[in-house]
Amino acid sequence: MPAVRRKSSHEATVANVTLVPLDEIEEDPNQPRKRFPRDALEELAANIEDTANGSATPWVDGLLHPVVAYPSPAFSEESAGCRLRLLVGARRLRAYRHRGWPAIPLREVTSPGNVARTIMTQINENAGREATTLHEDARAVADAYAAWRAENPNGKQQEFATAFGRSKFWISRHLRVATATGIALQALEEGHLNHTEAYRLFVQLAVGEQSKLLRSARKGQSPISAGRVKAVARRLEKEAREPAEPPTEHSEAATQPRTTPSAEERKTKSESGKPSPPRELLRLTLSRDDLQQVLQALEAINLEENGKLLKALRAALNSA
Repeated sequence: MPAVRRKSSHEATVANVTLVPLDEIEEDPNQPRKRFPRDALEELAANIEDTANGSATPWVDGLLHPVVAYPSPAFSEESAGCRLRLLVGARRLRAYRHRGWPAIPLREVTSPGNVARTIMTQINENAGREATTLHEDARAVADAYAAWRAENPNGKQQEFATAFGRSKFWISRHLRVATATGIALQALEEGHLNHTEAYRLFVQLAVGEQSKLLRSARKGQSPISAGRVKAVARRLEKEAREPAEPPTEHSEAATQPRTTPSAEERKTKSESGKPSPPRELLRLTLSRDDLQQVLQALEAINLEENGKLLKALRAALNSA
């Protein structure tokens, strides 16, 4: 690997871009982007190599857009710290470090002046590259607003928004997202909730419905959009308006008040263990002798009219 000669910030090449060793550059601790997936860094480094088109020094020839840095406020000639602090280009710098390249094309600028302006510049830069998550942006906006309020104690959100070219609506929604907790925070951190309107609607749902949406997003690897949340809200509203379904015949019978059985019904049930006979039948309790007397009496009269009764009584006598 060829050696890299350290250049001062005043030693410029084309368009004021210099090749600066990586160990002279520190990352901004307030950088909005917090996630740097290894596979994404590898892909970016591979793209830089492709752009270099076989060059022996792809770190010099493959980067179309140099990173931007400014003099580190923590640096002094006596300290061993980094000379420059990165303003924009965190993914590119990480990709260079991931690949082990020694230096990166860099454009040095003057200090942004304050923390709020630095963060808002980084947010704007990220909007044109691989998207940061809504939660990363919201936390960065909250940090920038806090830093700005520290310098402007009586400042209002509208003034902050105007100073950085944003609407008060955009600022207020991001500040609200920065306060997320519970399931909404999980959805944000996992990247499943990535729109302020979707977040606003999501936090209005009951916890159970939030959990269902998050499980569905995890399973399908699809974001929780405002449309999906609205569909759930419409369904719940419709269910709340619709009357309950009329009970079925079975359920209606089950809900009818239970009448108290008579003493005879309770006695019969306890003796036989079987339900009482239909009301049109009469239950008679006869001894064997009584039953024989009834048979003799019936046999003495018209047998044709009492044939069925005699048959039933004889069967009862035989089974007694």
